Parts: sequence; C-alpha cells; structure tokens
Amino acid sequence: MAKKNYRKTPLERQQHDIAVKVRKMTDAQICDFIDDLQATAAEDRIKEYLQLVTLYSGNHWNGIGDKTIKKLRQIAKDEGYINDPARGN
Repeated sequence: MAKKNYRKTPLERQQHDIAVKVRKMTDAQICDFIDDLQATAAEDRIKEYLQLVTLYSGNHWNGIGDKTIKKLRQIAKDEGYINDPARGN
C-alpha cells in the first residue's frame, strides 16, 4: 500500500513533485532536462576541483603555485568547461 501524502516527509513530497513533472514531459523535454543536468553536474565538479587545487596551493612541497592555478583556470575557461572561473560562476 502506498504511503499517504500526509505521512510523507518534505523531501519525499519534493521528490514526488519532480517525478510527476518529469512524467508529464515530452521526449524532447526529457532529453533537454537530462542534458542540462549533465552539463551542470560537470561544471560543478570542475569548479569543486579548482577550489580544491586552490586550497592545496601555496605549499612548497606539492608544487602547485599561484601561476599553476591561474593556468588551470584559464584552460578551463578557454575550453568552455566553466563560464567565468575568477568569479566562481
């Protein structure tokens, strides 16, 4: 037997609303939705990586300096992996 709506947690209600929204989409809308999710996830992972590298920079033992960080950010920006790494967008 399904869980009654009044017994659902706020997270379960949110997940249900998203699932209903996805089920009502056309095939083209679903493909666009998935593509957007993948692009956002990839960009977020790259930003996390650059933030992590920035945290590790400045230690003489790891060989990652400010110039290396700037080069990595510039490459990511030039190749279109992130929009504007200097502002964190």
